[in-house]
Formats: sequence, C-alpha cells, structure tokens
Amino acid sequence: MKWFNPRRLLFVIASICLVFIFSGLVIIDSNRGDIDDSTASILESSEKVIPIRIRIPNIGVNAPIISVGLTEQKTMESPEEPSDAAWFKLGPSPGDNGNSVITGHTGWRIGPALFDDLDKLKVGDKVYVENEEGETLVFVVREMRVYGANEIVPEVWNNKEDSAHLNLITCSGAWNVSTGTFEKRLVVFTDLVT
Repeated sequence: MKWFNPRRLLFVIASICLVFIFSGLVIIDSNRGDIDDSTASILESSEKVIPIRIRIPNIGVNAPIISVGLTEQKTMESPEEPSDAAWFKLGPSPGDNGNSVITGHTGWRIGPALFDDLDKLKVGDKVYVENEEGETLVFVVREMRVYGANEIVPEVWNNKEDSAHLNLITCSGAWNVSTGTFEKRLVVFTDLVT
C-alpha cells in the first residue's frame, strides 16, 4: 500500500489554506487592508441574488442598497452618499447561508446619515431586505456589539454555513482627527426569520 497520495495531500493543503483565510476575515475598519485577493476570489460568486432595498421601521430606515467590493487597500468600500446602504458583494447575499454584511454612514458632516440611529435598535427588532427578485427577507436583531476600529473581529465576516445572518455596520465613538475616522464600530447581528 502506497502511503503517499498526491490527491489527499492537495486536499489537506487546500483545507488548511481555507481555515487560515476565513479565520482572518475582519475588515471592520474601512481604513485597514485586511482582505487579500485570495479571500475575495473565494467569496465571489456569479449566482447571487442582489439586495436592492433595506427597511428598518423602528429607526425610520428605508433606503436603496448599492453593491460594493474592495478598495485598492483591500478594505470594504463604503457608500458614497450618506443616505445609501452598501452590501459587500464578495460575501453571501442576504438570505443565503453565511454572514452577509451591509454598512451605512453615521455622523455625517452635513445633515443626517442612514445609520445615525442604528444604536437605538433593540434585540427582537426587525430588518427587512428586498432583493432583485421581488422577495422581502425578514431578519431579527440578535445582538449588538461595539468594537474598536482596529479590533480583529472574525465573527462579523466569517462564513457560517449553518444558517443565514445579516450584520449591519456603522461608525461609533469619538471622531479621531488624526486618522480621519471614528474610533469604534457598531455591529448589529441579525438572523433570518424562516
């Protein structure tokens, strides 16, 4: 019996690589380069249902969703307009198994921003996401956490295959003049209602 099997060795190496890639998904801070090309190519899929609108009645959110990818610094792009939401298109679509991520601005320089009141959500509040197929998905807030802007937070990005989750991200805390960003990030974790 031959102990060396090239196919088995290739499988083991690929599995180890995937573990390292997915355990390092963070990009909580839009000023850090935490995603590499290999991660993006693994997450990208051509058969995704695109989300087009998000509604959160309890805080008056009703906005279009734009699809974003990575900046040159390998961080998630942000929406250009303060009233838009941005879905990370290299991750799962809302409703698919795994952690889908939508971000929006808060504390805009002039006037209101989409997620100014995101911190007012409570466990059990509902988030509605409409997709391009006309389907409206309902998510329920499970938990809210505040992280440091440079904190490593794989639980926000790691792909959980068991069920569908939607994580909402916005800035929080004090404005840091030297870095040109807020010092913290608020993440709202929600689960799909089936």
